[in-house]
Amino acid sequence: MKKAIFAAVAALGIVGSAAAQGYPYNFSVRGGVVFPIDKSYSNISSSFFGLGVEYTLASSLIKGGETFLSLDYISKTLGRDKGSVLPFAINQRFYLGEQSFGARSYYYVGLGGAVVDFNGSDTVLGARLGIGRELNTQFYTEATLFLNDKSNGLRTTSFGLYVGYRF
Repeated sequence: MKKAIFAAVAALGIVGSAAAQGYPYNFSVRGGVVFPIDKSYSNISSSFFGLGVEYTLASSLIKGGETFLSLDYISKTLGRDKGSVLPFAINQRFYLGEQSFGARSYYYVGLGGAVVDFNGSDTVLGARLGIGRELNTQFYTEATLFLNDKSNGLRTTSFGLYVGYRF
């Protein structure tokens, strides 16, 4: 199961990188703070930091939106110690209203999984939901809800607030 999930994500990344020509901003990075929702997760810490990258595909899977791949890293430290979550997903972004590029609001939904590394490493199903706002053509803000299945008795469902940069 784990190998199949990673193979699917890798294949989507290869297809996406081959197809992404002409989009003004294919890659973005973001950072922020993540708050655990589930009690078992909040017993570890009341907050974590989150880092993420996105890659927007040239073609959308659903008409009227943008398809993008996301990879996040949620942890208390940057060390090699156990205690991190690595959510990955294929997402669809939909813009609200007729706003111009650099001033749009949007929402997105994504489906994928997460590598949870607390009580042993495990890969579980996951999803993400969120809203965002472009501050200009490169900077944006987002609020993200990460929904993950249980891993060794721990559910790492969380809420993140991010600031990002497109390049």
